[in-house]
Amino acid sequence: MRSCIALAVCCLLLLGCSSASEQTPIQSTVEANDFYLSLGVNKGSFQENEDIRLRSSFGYSGEGERRFDQSPSFLITIKDDSNGEIVRFIDFDIPKESMAKEDAYDKEVNDIRLASGKYSATVQTKTIFSAASHAYSISTTPISFEIN
Repeated sequence: MRSCIALAVCCLLLLGCSSASEQTPIQSTVEANDFYLSLGVNKGSFQENEDIRLRSSFGYSGEGERRFDQSPSFLITIKDDSNGEIVRFIDFDIPKESMAKEDAYDKEVNDIRLASGKYSATVQTKTIFSAASHAYSISTTPISFEIN
């Protein structure tokens, strides 16, 4: 009898952990010298009519000011994992020609609705940009989420 109760408690704990991980925000961040680029989604599992919130951030954590030869421009891509089809492109442009320490720019999209399935999203530079005689091409690893 005790082993049945212990087994039931373990199953409930596992179910609770699984459910909690579906509600936990997912994020991918990559660093390149003093710059960072991140992409996050508010949770890992959504209902079909629920809005998905994606947020990307590009920032500078170095010392002094960095001037760009060309302002960075990024592209957020959402892909249907079942067939590899790109279902949405979202532009993310940096409006300045330079960044100082702790400067960051965010792009948040709240109105994404997708059909049932599994998806992945990434953010990457559209074109190589340069600052302080260094060239940068940055891309996050894919983050995955599903629509039930």
